[in-house]
Amino acid sequence: ARPGARAHVTTQSATKVQRMKASYAHLEATLTAESGAYLEYLPGPTILNEDARCLQTTAVSVAPDAAVVVGDVFVPDGLSDHDPFGFDHYHSRVEATVDGSLVCADAVDLRPGERDPRGPATMGDHAVVGTLYVVAPESAAGRLADRIYDRLASHSVAAGASTLREDAGVSARLLGDRSADVTDALHAAWDET
Repeated sequence: ARPGARAHVTTQSATKVQRMKASYAHLEATLTAESGAYLEYLPGPTILNEDARCLQTTAVSVAPDAAVVVGDVFVPDGLSDHDPFGFDHYHSRVEATVDGSLVCADAVDLRPGERDPRGPATMGDHAVVGTLYVVAPESAAGRLADRIYDRLASHSVAAGASTLREDAGVSARLLGDRSADVTDALHAAWDET
């Protein structure tokens, strides 16, 4: 977004990654917010079918007086007839910088064939993961994290919120059983921004 601009970027619907025998689907976004800009990037959920592989990378560059909000929801296919973790590999990475300084490097890396994502250190009993990143150096990050956490507490998700390095914003992770629950909670957290 150029200086002083306001923009909301989304997709028409979910991104569905189909089965593949080789290689990876790669979803890539590079977001830049120049001085005074406010940019929101909230695409529909990413859905992985059985035997699918997906690398998702998002690079965020923010001026000290700008803000970027990024939302992400991952839904394994099979929430009906199939094993929900029948995909091969899902890797999502977000890196955010403010004035060239790294303030957030976060990754979700799921390889069900190597380690069951339903373990207590990953997703537990939940099937859907969502993340909200608010890179806003001029925000009161601690108060924003508290507001987001309080807002998430009223939803049917397990969630937490924390401040980014150098109090440059907030990240929130959400776990739930249904895509709609996680998406609704993520949108409620987004409303606090």
